[in-house]
Amino acid sequence: MERADIQELEKIILEKSPITHEKLETVLNFFENQNLKSNITCQYIHVKNTGDSIRERDFLHLIHQHIVMFVLDFDEYGNMGGLTGNELVTKFTEIITKAKSKFQTKIENTGEVGELILFLLLEANGITQIMSKMRIKSNAEMPVFGTDAIHIQSKNDELIFHFGESKMYDDFNSAVDSAVKS
Repeated sequence: MERADIQELEKIILEKSPITHEKLETVLNFFENQNLKSNITCQYIHVKNTGDSIRERDFLHLIHQHIVMFVLDFDEYGNMGGLTGNELVTKFTEIITKAKSKFQTKIENTGEVGELILFLLLEANGITQIMSKMRIKSNAEMPVFGTDAIHIQSKNDELIFHFGESKMYDDFNSAVDSAVKS
């Protein structure tokens, strides 16, 4: 790709991003990245808290606000021009229902919420999702195996592909082992 093409792609990526790093910082604390190996970077992040409580509800609210953008393609929700009143409410309801219907309901530890959090963290840093397992699911109760998502980033006139794997474990080493095996 030519440099001008990459810069144009970077502009499109930034315009389409559903969330910013600043918005995430309202509910999460970020600590300095740790480079474990040349191609692995880890960052410690935790939900913000006040003097007397953890702000979990604020974080869950932020997650809930982005379900549609995580699950559906922009073409499915991005253009509601011309709709008014009841038509707009009906379309909105259809979109939300469709997005929620993709999530598993019978299995307690599906990993789908972790995939949504991964989506938010990457998108907030200008790394755009180009493929998600959630978007290709045809049966909510059947898991889709493989890479959780593929993201693209334009940096220093280069395109970088990120293969996302979400793991939520109590033990960091177990999470890394599981992600590598996945």
